[in-house]
Amino acid sequence: CLGASRATGEERDKLYSLDGETLLDTPSDVWYESLTEQELSDHWSQDDGGTLAEKITRLERFSATVFVDVKLVGFQGDGNMGFLLQPEEMMRYFEASPLNARAHVINPAEGQSHALPFETKYVFRVSRSDPSLAKSILGVVQKHVERRGNHRHTLVPVEEVDELIAQDFRRSALSYTLYVLNPPHPKRRVKHAVSGRVRTERSRYAYLPPQPGRSVGTQQTPEGVPCTIVSWVGKERYAWVDLTAGPVTYGPQTSGDGIFTEYSIPRLERVSLSLPPAPTHEEDEDMPSMEHGSDNGSGMDDDLDLDSSMWRHQFMAELASTVRTAGQQLVTPSIDRFPVRYKKYLAINIIIISDRAIQGSHDDDQNKLPEWEHVAQQLQGLAMAGQKVEVFTHRVNFYDCELCVAAYTHSLKSHTSNILAGGLRTQVHQYLDSSEMRDWLEHFDSNFWGIREAAVQHSQTDSVRVVSAFVYDLKTTDILLLDRFYQSVSYDDMVIGIQTRATAAVVDYSCNSRSLQFDPRDASRHVMGSLLRSTWGIAPTEDSWNPSMNATEQN
Repeated sequence: CLGASRATGEERDKLYSLDGETLLDTPSDVWYESLTEQELSDHWSQDDGGTLAEKITRLERFSATVFVDVKLVGFQGDGNMGFLLQPEEMMRYFEASPLNARAHVINPAEGQSHALPFETKYVFRVSRSDPSLAKSILGVVQKHVERRGNHRHTLVPVEEVDELIAQDFRRSALSYTLYVLNPPHPKRRVKHAVSGRVRTERSRYAYLPPQPGRSVGTQQTPEGVPCTIVSWVGKERYAWVDLTAGPVTYGPQTSGDGIFTEYSIPRLERVSLSLPPAPTHEEDEDMPSMEHGSDNGSGMDDDLDLDSSMWRHQFMAELASTVRTAGQQLVTPSIDRFPVRYKKYLAINIIIISDRAIQGSHDDDQNKLPEWEHVAQQLQGLAMAGQKVEVFTHRVNFYDCELCVAAYTHSLKSHTSNILAGGLRTQVHQYLDSSEMRDWLEHFDSNFWGIREAAVQHSQTDSVRVVSAFVYDLKTTDILLLDRFYQSVSYDDMVIGIQTRATAAVVDYSCNSRSLQFDPRDASRHVMGSLLRSTWGIAPTEDSWNPSMNATEQN
């Protein structure tokens, strides 16, 4: 709830949030006087006859409507199994279970509720894409299958298919759009080693995420094989999932929530085989299969209508559930913290603190950190309307910063655990206590080089916020984490990160039956995630608030 103050002096006509935080410094009189007589009459002079108490009650709940387009690609009998799906069939499932999502915050201010007075009504619309899009996608996949030759599994660069979908989105979309792809399986020609006969068979494929120079956000197995995917979120307001690709599996290896398998999305092959087969007929050999379609347009013979109807309904129900969950996660995810302070000028300082000698650490050329440029570029592109975001990188070392050494040494803790490896033995792990380190680093801005003052002076407005990210870059070859488990920790006004010279370590997650690893030498991905939490309140994608359980779900 926002209100305008009519105080005098410097506080005159500023816009405030509930906790008194200044949100906008624009004088309300200037804005009000800019309205025309027609605008005043149409929007600001209505009275429904309700009492003041009734009007205040209505201000406790805000609502909005979000339109989500669901585009079916390859469901006109030209896709996998020749499946034919009418948009009207899918619309019945969305109309039968309307979605109204309440906004929730994972880490509210002390004494505040997790539920926010804001509700979003989803309006889904199902349509078919242009048939040429399905053909183009199949063409890209088939091209890579042919390049792979006799390999059974093909990796398709995700950006090639994403570019086709992005072009369709820019050409036709008016709102959030979820693309559901159902291309036919690509074919490959296989020559028998003995007989020399050539036969055609299906080829499996999955998508390969982008591989930047520094793999920000890319997960790899110890063998160096990147984790493959079947879905992707575009840079614009769209996302897509390929129901034919895969199957792929990834998630916790020994225990935990959130494992992704072929049962996580409605794959046609799985759903069609999940129900008992129809009764056997003598003329089974002459029956048309779903793969080739049939004359009745449903892809199945009339004798199998009952069986077809059963798994069609199951498929559409699963697809509707997947779309609803994806829409809610992408459009109205849980907020990490609230309120989010809005300032016209946001300065982000990324301060790399090293225990190695750095000559001329104050020199601007030495402060250039190419490995963090990718993070800086992405952060600067996230500025909100009317906001300017600048990212500054600084490099300091223990020899010039006694406060950095004090923060490190006082935060260093040990944890003892018993492990069973050739017998029961005790192992001691060192870690950094992030809360204690934060207490020390809070004095950094005022005591070291005037970094905060420089950022404030660089701005041309009084509406300034400065957030600092302190990243310890240590030469030790041991793995050193924050609070035993994290490479980065987020606070309201600060981010702390840690990276060492340790080799890659295996973690308790797997991808396609291979263990995953993380790189202790590169904390950029984790630091960026923490900065998103601190500056804009964006929660990690695996976290959401469950009002039924009154707890945070980690999936």
